[in-house]
Amino acid sequence: MKKFRVIATLLSMSMFGVLSPTQAAEFPSKPIKVIVPWSPGGSTDIVGRKLQQIMAEQGVQTVIENRDGGGSVIGLGALAAERPDGYTVAIASSTILSLIAQKEVPYTEESFTNIALVSEDPLLIVTKKGGGIDTPEQFISALREGGLTVGTPGAKNVNHAFPALAAEAAGGEIKQTAYPGAARVVSDILGGHIKAGSLKPSETIEMIKADELKPIAFFRKERLEMLPDVPTFKEAGLDVFKYGELAQISHVVAPAGIKPEVREALIKIFSEAVQSPAYQKFALERGFVAENITGEELDALTKGISTTMAKVSKDLF
Repeated sequence: MKKFRVIATLLSMSMFGVLSPTQAAEFPSKPIKVIVPWSPGGSTDIVGRKLQQIMAEQGVQTVIENRDGGGSVIGLGALAAERPDGYTVAIASSTILSLIAQKEVPYTEESFTNIALVSEDPLLIVTKKGGGIDTPEQFISALREGGLTVGTPGAKNVNHAFPALAAEAAGGEIKQTAYPGAARVVSDILGGHIKAGSLKPSETIEMIKADELKPIAFFRKERLEMLPDVPTFKEAGLDVFKYGELAQISHVVAPAGIKPEVREALIKIFSEAVQSPAYQKFALERGFVAENITGEELDALTKGISTTMAKVSKDLF
């Protein structure tokens, strides 16, 4: 009789989803769905598929699901509604942190569990080569003269915030023009329709190498290995971090309420993929940085970006 009670108890545990230590250690026991809240072929999608390839080589299977719309709002809204079992995650970014900071979405940072940073895309100012603004000093002078037009992909985001902060630090102003994407910004710079753009190296490096775009300075605390001769705005005498932490990042998130042991398993999976030689090489080639920032350290980073964007949007947008 005792034997049958033990069997019944085990069956009950299985039916109601109570995991034994052995079962928990086996996570994941099926493919993990990764929601990419942007269209196929975009920069976030490319990052997600590179991680998918590396994790497959490390024995973890994933399925990419593109859920485009609303500046990542739709895809991340879908994630927030998923079961917090670790089998559905998404790639979030500073875009959603900016929208949360400005209270433009129906959820908060607490709707998600941070897992691991997958990229930091340093932003820089670029101009047309030989177009009259070829140095940080000339850019700062143009800010102080007023009316300098700076193009950005989207508006009220990190791309917009940094040149606004530079203008405030210089005692000048910008005229921000929003575009549906980086390609249009580059096209209008080269066409002479706008003077400058706030963009990523991955969006500009080919034009920089072709001597068509001039990289002026990075909105970063340190220079970038990919473009070591390009200074930071700090070196040029402008404090663009006056309001606090700010960066263009992408990071893996899970729904709120995930179990600590499952969070740790996901952190290990994604951290190993991000820190792999293959991914670090990929990051260097594409002009972004992939540091090992996970868990609570990532919580602090995302909170800092959201807090800064709330202040910037209130004072400068």
